[in-house]
Amino acid sequence: LLHPGLDEKVLSFLKLPGVGADKNKAAKNGCTPLISASMNGHADAVRLLVEVGADKDKVETADGMSALHWAVCDGHLEAARILVEAGADRSIRDSHGDTALDLAMDSGHAGVLAADLAALFS
Repeated sequence: LLHPGLDEKVLSFLKLPGVGADKNKAAKNGCTPLISASMNGHADAVRLLVEVGADKDKVETADGMSALHWAVCDGHLEAARILVEAGADRSIRDSHGDTALDLAMDSGHAGVLAADLAALFS
């Protein structure tokens, strides 16, 4: 299982042909490597995982939140931008019925990042 804190050389290994790591395998907490990278603001890991084909729209099991939900909820705009530019589904709703934009507004990060979030979600 991959983790977002891995050294860039190890993450770059995933780009090699024939490497069989499951980029979408969830840990016991229900988080995929992409979700973990997004919730921790590891934009470089998010970018690399997206490049090697990680599922941008997979949701974690506890709250039904996607990588995009976690990125905006925790104020990680660069990770969110990478996900949106890669085509992450902005309409996914978590187990409470909230989209990623709803969570950004509720978390207080929207005020600080209002212009960037408006551009990101337009």
